[in-house]
Amino acid sequence: MIEVGGTRVRDSRTVHTFRRWLLRKTLALSFVVAFAAAAAAQGPLPDVDRFGPQVGEAVPDFALADQHGAARDLASLAGPNGTMLVFSRSADW
Repeated sequence: MIEVGGTRVRDSRTVHTFRRWLLRKTLALSFVVAFAAAAAAQGPLPDVDRFGPQVGEAVPDFALADQHGAARDLASLAGPNGTMLVFSRSADW
């Protein structure tokens, strides 16, 4: 019998398995604590009602290139029922 951290085990394979299990649990707990600390340190969330145009509000005219490189402005995008603008962040921002 071998004693590891107050727990008796039978052979070295069991010791290795126990140590690997203990390491995984310790790492998982460390990540949880680090994530909780980072979330607590973030501070208050911004008031999104102060940023950009709100629902139903008119946006200023703009011109941007589409995926093919052609210039598009707000008037060229507007249809008979108006336009819905959706801005999506990509992973490479």
